[in-house]
This record gives sequence, structure tokens and C-alpha cells, in this order.
Amino acid sequence: MGTEVLIGKTYGIDGMQLLQVDGPHAAPCQHYKEYETCLVVGAGIGITPGSCILKSILRYKWRKGANPKRLYFAWVNRWSNTIEYQWFILLLTKLFNKLGHDRKIGVVSKDQTVQCHLFLTRFNPEKPGDASKGKWKLLEGCQKMARRIDTSAPGGFKLKTLWNKVADMHKDGDVKGMPNLMAREDFESAKLKNRVNNIWLWYGRPNWDPLFELIVRSVPGKRERDSPISIGCCFCGMTVIGKQLKTACKKFSSQSKGVFFHLHKENF
Repeated sequence: MGTEVLIGKTYGIDGMQLLQVDGPHAAPCQHYKEYETCLVVGAGIGITPGSCILKSILRYKWRKGANPKRLYFAWVNRWSNTIEYQWFILLLTKLFNKLGHDRKIGVVSKDQTVQCHLFLTRFNPEKPGDASKGKWKLLEGCQKMARRIDTSAPGGFKLKTLWNKVADMHKDGDVKGMPNLMAREDFESAKLKNRVNNIWLWYGRPNWDPLFELIVRSVPGKRERDSPISIGCCFCGMTVIGKQLKTACKKFSSQSKGVFFHLHKENF
């Protein structure tokens, strides 16, 4: 018995291809390089594109003087689920220690700045995690890779230092205190208990207003420029956070100050 071969149709009765792809469509987060100042936000698994951007900028693009010159990075995640993201905490440890060495040898300028804010929700200060045992103990693979990290540069830190602060968050990290802390003129240099290098750990749902105010305040040369300043906001994550960022972008865009936020987002 022979086998009959049927050739599939590629064109319809109108002469057009049955299957067409309209594109290419760039991911919203790819717009970060269009801005000198940019806020990149990831929520939950939305940290995947965000972590790639962070790695690309800190490890490679800043060596070539690429944008953004001022990067603000935020991640929103349930505190108890952070156990599954040890790889990201390890990545932060690698990147910020490497950045310290790059600054030391002069391949990254002091004008290229980064702030990383981790918002971990549903943390109960009365029931912190114990990073020395149980489910909060670091995976052996992460510990093994962490031992290879050179922490000798100024501001260097070990993976365990950052992980301990994730597991047992300090009261300075209560988001209710964000407005007062971020309003301080010395916020970027203050030695807060919820800080490791340029990584701040906050517990509670994100309070975007103080962060947006800080970004606007930190943009250099606002009054001296004739043309408006565009600030990027790239987001990947849940719809509800996307709506919050949209509201904040609109609220802190100011004609009088010549500052405008532009939101690029993808929701799931």
C-alpha cells in the first residue's frame, strides 16, 4: 500500500500567503538605550529581561560609554518566592563587585551611576528567614560560584551578606519610611541598614512616588537645558504594576521642569 503525500497550502484563494508575520516588534524593554536616564522595572518572572539589561549595561555597554548614563533598577517580588531567585541575587553580587573593579581601573566613569531597589512583599518582620539553615540556606551551586567572586574592590561584598539581608530584612527597609529616606540629600551616600553597595532592600508594596521624585531631583542640568529631558521607564510584569507606573510617569512629567517620563511596558 503506497503512501500518499499531500502538499500543504501556502496561499489562499486571494493569492495571499495563509501564514504571515507582521513585524518585527521590539520588546518594550529594548528602549532603555534611548535615554540618558532610565528606570527599568521587573515584577516576578519579569525580572528575566530586566536582568539581561542590567548585565548588558554594567558588564559591557558602560565600557563603551553607551546609554543610559543613570540607571535605576527595581524588582518587585513576593519575599517568600525570592528563594527561587537565588540566581538573581548571585548575579547582583557578581555585577556590582565587577563594577567596583571597573571603576577602580577607570574603564567606567563616575558619571555612570546605578541604583538597584528590591521591593519584597508580604515580609513579616516577626517571622524572618534564617539564611543559615532550612529553605533559606543558599544552594551549594550558588555558594560555589560565589567563592570565585573577587570582592576586593571598594564597596565589595559577599553573596552571603546580601542574601542575609534578603532573608532577614532590616526595619529601615519598611516602604513606609521611603519618603523620608529618599528625600534626604545624602540618600545616595547614607549607610543605611537596608543597603548593600548600591542595592536597597525594601519590604512592602512599592511606593513609586519617592523613587520618581529622587530620579527627577538627580537629573543633572535640568535648568540649564533648553530642550526637555526625556526619562525612560521600561517595565515587564503584572498589569496592576504597569498601571501604577503609568500613573507615576504622568504625575512626575512636568512642563515647568522640562522633564518627561516615557513608559514602555509589556504585561502578562
